Amino acid sequence: FGVNAFVYTRANRSVDGLVFMGAYAFVGFLSLATLEYAFDVNVYSWRIEESFLFGGSMGGLVSCLALAETKNRICALILLFPALCIVDDWNDKFKNTEDIPDEMMFWNLKLGKNFFMSMRNMDVYRMLSDFAVNTLIFHGDKDPIVPLRYSEKAENTIKNAKLIVFEGEGHGFTSEGNQKMDEMMLEFIKENL
Repeated sequence: FGVNAFVYTRANRSVDGLVFMGAYAFVGFLSLATLEYAFDVNVYSWRIEESFLFGGSMGGLVSCLALAETKNRICALILLFPALCIVDDWNDKFKNTEDIPDEMMFWNLKLGKNFFMSMRNMDVYRMLSDFAVNTLIFHGDKDPIVPLRYSEKAENTIKNAKLIVFEGEGHGFTSEGNQKMDEMMLEFIKENL
């Protein structure tokens, strides 16, 4: 189990020149430094200002954290049923820091105390309120894991955000939903190049 957050960047001035870089991060936020490192090293002559962040579920939260780290230098942000509820979920589960275990298993992943402590004072929507990049959010109205209200609040918090709700879709879209999302996402990328 890991978190997928991706960077889309263009190698030239056309959509056909889009390059894909996958940033695979374990459920822990310290790996965000690898995003800045990738651009600092500049292996492929990428420009952070011409790049798009894309993240689904926990990767959506990680993408938001990465955008905050880059201080709005990314071209645009695309979120797919972003798990903005994670902070609330874990803080509700562990009301006091003394309740946090040294480690626990969750979805076949061993989570440590540092993971839970990193979210203790995190204000997700305060962070989102600083975002000034165009943001496209996809969410299914039948998502049993991340309630739609989190994406609705994100749309109202991020200055340039648009939420697209897919009827009948859950946390992970059907083939039809994915195809529709891919088309809309490509159009969003074209508009923001």
